[in-house]
Amino acid sequence: EIYEEAFKNQNIHTLVMADTVYWIHEKAFAESNIENIVFSKSIAKLPSFAFKKAKTKVYNLPEKLKDFGYGCFSENDVLKSVTTYVETIGKYAFDKCKNLKNIKVILNLLDTCW
Repeated sequence: EIYEEAFKNQNIHTLVMADTVYWIHEKAFAESNIENIVFSKSIAKLPSFAFKKAKTKVYNLPEKLKDFGYGCFSENDVLKSVTTYVETIGKYAFDKCKNLKNIKVILNLLDTCW
């Protein structure tokens, strides 16, 4: 578990989460300066405001991740691109992400069409 504001104002080059991390609380990475995050393969949801005002450039999102909460990545000035398997994107998930140019959502059609 990663608790609320656990990484607030932290300057870290790369953070690699152990696959034993199943839960991230709201604002866990808000206002952090972590350049690269490799997520636990066990994470299924990013809660509201998890990365609000974060300075993370690279998010290595796991295939199991299916939900971005309300304002999840809001006000991230350095985020340029997101590739994900997510099924639900909460309101304002990318609000005020000035440099965001590309969101690529990969669908798993084998599970949904056949």
